[in-house]
Amino acid sequence: MVDLEKIIEIANKFSSENEVLEIDPFGSGHIHQTYLVTTSSMEIPNFVLQKVNTSVFSNPDNLENNHRKLTEFLRGNSNITFVEPLLSLNDNYYVVVNKEYWRAFEYITNSKTIDFVTEPDQAYQAALAFGEFTKSLQHFPANELIEVLPGFHNINYRYEDFQNSIINSKDLASSVNNEIETTERYYKILQVDKLAVKTMALRVIHNDTKISNILFDNITLKAKAVIDLDTVGMGFIINDFGDMVRSFTNAATEDEKDLNLVDVRINIFEGLCEGYLSSLNKIITSDEIKYFLFGVKSIIYEQGMRFLTDYLSNNSYYKVDYSEQNLYRARNQFKLLQSVLWKEHELQAILKRYLN
Repeated sequence: MVDLEKIIEIANKFSSENEVLEIDPFGSGHIHQTYLVTTSSMEIPNFVLQKVNTSVFSNPDNLENNHRKLTEFLRGNSNITFVEPLLSLNDNYYVVVNKEYWRAFEYITNSKTIDFVTEPDQAYQAALAFGEFTKSLQHFPANELIEVLPGFHNINYRYEDFQNSIINSKDLASSVNNEIETTERYYKILQVDKLAVKTMALRVIHNDTKISNILFDNITLKAKAVIDLDTVGMGFIINDFGDMVRSFTNAATEDEKDLNLVDVRINIFEGLCEGYLSSLNKIITSDEIKYFLFGVKSIIYEQGMRFLTDYLSNNSYYKVDYSEQNLYRARNQFKLLQSVLWKEHELQAILKRYLN
């Protein structure tokens, strides 16, 4: 149940005492609670208000540090648009009410997010923006970032969580033996390339390159801004590429129960490759080129495992509308991974064409 009076009170801490006219749920993210605030202010008529999920981000001070450092750097070193955090009336980047952490961001007008890619140009535009974002941060002093999610894309760490979830939910685990066996089988398959990936250089990357983290212009339909910098940190560029393929190319939605509809769409993959690699062609290394498709397989597998882990942990991480939603999400990801493996040679040929 949303306490509207409380949210209005919190919004007023960012709004220079202008009257809050309207508050609406905003976005489709799985982690934070987000609202669009409309005020009577002429200067900032709309802004985004967000309650930080401290179960996921246990130290909001670290988030604030990273946002501030990234914002200061990108203001002077980037051609891309990004969403600026707003200061509260007390000159802080968040306010605390009843031990809840709230923050605000500018609202970029005439823009929208999408949850499902329908055209290759959408994939091209979004991938181009994520590529430009990574390129803009290639000289960012990475030591200034605090790691907010240790082991975020570490498969061994995620696999350990998965094994613990099985132990801690024996009754529930016995009902998903097929999914558990699938997870364990793919884990062994992916170990073959995992050690070689360690030869790649670490970069400052976005770490959550799903399609809904791009704002599109309402009129031109071009990518307008990269959003959600919570996960920005050190990582492998192939992980960002893999997460785009996972998010953009699936012919079905992430929650689709009919696995016959789940498939990698080649035309969307091609648009994605063209956009991303046109941004980064001059800075990527031979090692990164070699393992782009491993990044795809690894990230899809990781996400499937995380959904299954959360299902076995009583859906404590991702928002769900019904109890088995994370189970269906996991099955969906494993079917997508199977599709990637079936089409690997075709995908590799497309990658090679744009890398050259």
